[in-house]
Amino acid sequence: MCIAMTFESCILLEKALTITNDLHDIHSLGNKAILLHCFFMEDLSKANTIPLESLLSNDTYVMTYYKRERPR
Repeated sequence: MCIAMTFESCILLEKALTITNDLHDIHSLGNKAILLHCFFMEDLSKANTIPLESLLSNDTYVMTYYKRERPR
C-alpha cells in the first residue's frame, strides 16, 4: 500500500512539475508579448507624428495637376 501511494504521489508530482513548467513558458511568452507590444506602440506613436494629411493633399494636387496637363 505504501509503495502504491508513493508511486501515485510521484505521478502527481510529475504532473505538478509539468504544469509549473508550462506556466513558466506562458509567463515567458507573456513577457515577450508585452515587450513586443511596447515596441509596436512606440513605433506607432512615431508614425503618428508624420502629418499624413499634408502628404495626401500634396499627392492629390500632383495627380490632379498631371491629369489636367497630360496631352490626350
